[in-house]
This record gives sequence, C-alpha cells and structure tokens, in this order.
Amino acid sequence: MTWTPVSPSLSLSLSIYLTFNLLSPSLLVALVYRSERADEVVSVGCTRDKKYITVNGNTSSSSRVHVLTNPSSGAPGAAVKCCPDNQLSDHSLGYRCYLEHRNGTFYALVSTPAIPDLRLYWSHSPPSSLTHFSPHPHCPTTVIHDLECFEAGIVLYTSDAMKPSIFLIRDDVDEGTRVEEIKFPEEVAMLEPQNTSYYQHYLNVNVYNMVKPMKYLKIPFKKFHVSPRRLVARGRYAMLRYWVPSTNQASVPLTVIGKEDTLNKTSPCMFIVYGCYGDTLGSYYDNLPHDLIAKGWKIALCHVRGGGEMGISWHNAGKGVNKVNSMTDTIKCLEFLHEFHLTTPSQTVLQASSAGALVAARVAQKAPHALGKLVLRMPFLDVGRAMACPGLALSEEEREEWAGEEGAREICPTSGQFTGPSIPTFITTGVNDVRVPLWHVANFLQAHERHLKGKCFVNLLQGDHASFDEGASQMELKFVENQERGRVVSRILDMFR
Repeated sequence: MTWTPVSPSLSLSLSIYLTFNLLSPSLLVALVYRSERADEVVSVGCTRDKKYITVNGNTSSSSRVHVLTNPSSGAPGAAVKCCPDNQLSDHSLGYRCYLEHRNGTFYALVSTPAIPDLRLYWSHSPPSSLTHFSPHPHCPTTVIHDLECFEAGIVLYTSDAMKPSIFLIRDDVDEGTRVEEIKFPEEVAMLEPQNTSYYQHYLNVNVYNMVKPMKYLKIPFKKFHVSPRRLVARGRYAMLRYWVPSTNQASVPLTVIGKEDTLNKTSPCMFIVYGCYGDTLGSYYDNLPHDLIAKGWKIALCHVRGGGEMGISWHNAGKGVNKVNSMTDTIKCLEFLHEFHLTTPSQTVLQASSAGALVAARVAQKAPHALGKLVLRMPFLDVGRAMACPGLALSEEEREEWAGEEGAREICPTSGQFTGPSIPTFITTGVNDVRVPLWHVANFLQAHERHLKGKCFVNLLQGDHASFDEGASQMELKFVENQERGRVVSRILDMFR
C-alpha cells in the first residue's frame, strides 16, 4: 500500500489586464498577457526607473517578457491609447530574459541554449525581439547572478570560481563607458541587494560570510570602493575550499569550516548537500551548527551540480537526465574527505533538507560505506509519485528538474534499494506541510521498513515546511552526538493504517 494525494483541478488559462486611469474620466482596460501553461509563474513589475511595465512569465527553464510603456512615467511617446506590447522572447526551451532600462537604453540578462550562463545585452531602442539586442562590449566573462539599474550606472552581481564580485558599468554619453569592480574573498557566501530607488547614491548590500556574521555594506556610487580590511577581517572560524574531481571532468567545490586547530585534523564532520533547482547551498555563518563546531566538529558544504553556485550550466549539469551527477559529486566529495583523513565514515553525518534530501537518501542507498548517519529535514523523497500528481505544489513547474515521471522514478529513494547495512537515520517532517506532504516520508519508510527498523528516529512536527528551523535542532543534536537512540518507524506508519 502507498499513499498518493488527490490532485486538485487546475485552471490552465490566466489573463492579465492593466487598468490606466491617470485622473481622467476615460478608463482604459487592456489585455496585456495571456498564459495557458500550468507550469508558468507570471508576475507584473516595472523597470527600476519606472519608465516601462514588464510582464514576466517564467518556467523552470524559459521565460517570456512583454514590455509596455508606462503611461504615468512621462516618457516620450507614452500615450495611454497606444501602449506598445513587445514580446521579447517566447517559451523556447533554454531561452531566458531579464530586462531593465536606464537612460534610454534597455539592458537584458539573456540565457540561450548555446550559452546557458547569463550574459549582458543591450539595445538603444524599444526592442520587439531578442534579435534586436547586441552583446554588451564590457560584459564580464564571470558567472552573472543578477542585474540592477541606477541613475549612476548598471550593477552586476557575479562570481568567479565561487568568489563574488560586484561590477559597476557607467554608460555615459559624454564620458564613455567605465567599468569598476569590487572583489570579495572566497569566505563570502552570498551578496543580497537591499536597494529600492533608481536615484539612490549608495549601493546597499547584505554580505553573508562563511566564517563571521552577516555584514551590511553601504557603498557610495561616487567612490565605488570598499576597504579590503572591511572584507577580509579575521572571522570566528577558519575555512578551506577544495576542488574535488568528479565525472565528465567536473571539479566540485567543497567548503570545509571549523576551528582552525581542527580543520586539518581527523574529526567528526557534518556534511551538508542540496544541489537542486539551481539554488545555492544556503549555509553560512548565521545558520551553521555552532554547538557542533564548538565541540570540535567540522562542517563540509558540498556544492554539487544541480545547484546554482556556478551558473545555469552548473544547474543544467545536475538536473533532469543529469540528476545522477548530483549523487556522484556527493559520493566523490565524501570519499575525498576520508582519503585525506579529514574525517572517517563512522564520524560523517550526511544532512540535507527538502529536495536536497532526495540526493542525500540516494547517496545513503548507493554508498552506505561513506557515512555513519543520515539526517533528513522535511524530505522530498517520493519524487516519482509527486510527478504523477499534476496539481501538487512540488510538481508541475518542476518536471524539467526531475526529467518527468519516468526519469524521477529512476532517482527516487522510495523505489531505490539500500546496497549495504542500515544507517541510523533521523527524519524531521511536518503534519501540515503542504510543500512536502507527510506521505513522502510514509512511503519511504514503508518501502524500507525492514531496513530502517530500530535505526530510524522520526520527529513529527505540527507546523509547516519552515518549522524544522526551531523544532528539530535540539533533538537532531542529541541524535548526531549519540545521545538519542533510534526508534521504530511504526509511529508514523500507524497514522496511515
């Protein structure tokens, strides 16, 4: 017996109308966008300078952008009765476009099948298709993550070998183009823009670090510079980054964090992996398990293919039919740590959350010799059945991530088999979790009940997907440090019988 949710009915048609009043007695209502795709997420916004309205339809691997003159912007030719509707791209697989506008010039971050990583393009007139854009001559060759436009210039957030940078490109008619760059050390995990106004004089950024707390930076556009001492000040922990060889000539970044006196010694290790949806592994100083580090543990962050740390091509190499690369990268990094005596298999705890739990569970099945314990938080485990339910939250817009129903079953931990001895397992799941329902865990436990019996602890929360942040931490620590023995899995299975 297995549990599968009832799929709600879906409306496959969405129409967006914009209403323009402009304090006049006449009211204009215009149809600007129609969507008939269940996997499309549609949003209405405007360029930072408020000159143009944008309607964006995004799927997991393509986008469609419509551009309309904003009647209230005062821009030349912005008449209510003739809002031009220019479709910049359709849903051709692999084409993405993110649009901005500054000083009469349109800027776009574009991804194509030939060049999947985002590149900067520009056009000096309202474009009607991507063919009207030209490559920007000063586009950096590094991985581009985001674009912002200001009166002072355009800002690109980039990274090179996981070392972040911020580029400021000033395209001025009188002075020509000037490019300035601020480089951040490899300890910086993420840059989070905090900007709202096109006319602001400072760039506001939250800097998330691996070895010290988050820092807020306010960088003046007039003098685009940050003192190196503010960026490389000594942190509470030490960090090393290794590049681990994997299949298809890939080198996988592996970040190891801990106390300086334990970093190069054999010690217990919390090994964290995600590698899904093109998201970066969101582990940095502010959410590290500080209690474990204080007791001599090291934390290993495995940035496998399927994540977004090194651009769209890195994501593509670990999604769909390539999803097995995420598991292979994880196993290679585990074996690297053991080969160089940074930890031992019995001291290794593999931990993952949500969709990353699928990667971790499959690794536990394929390479049980490489770890001592498995910790799964709100785990997305029965991907095969999830793909068979069109109305489920983690389904329709993410089919390309898992190569559809058939491809999903091949990497699904519920249908996979353990190839070695059972591994002590700690699972946190939520009764009311709508993103990853309880039946994911129930089907996984039933499929492997004999294998996990007596060695699996299930922490059943009453909250939603975010509840594990508070409710599971202390119980997890007890399990990780051998203070909590495994319990039989019948507790959760009985709920479905």
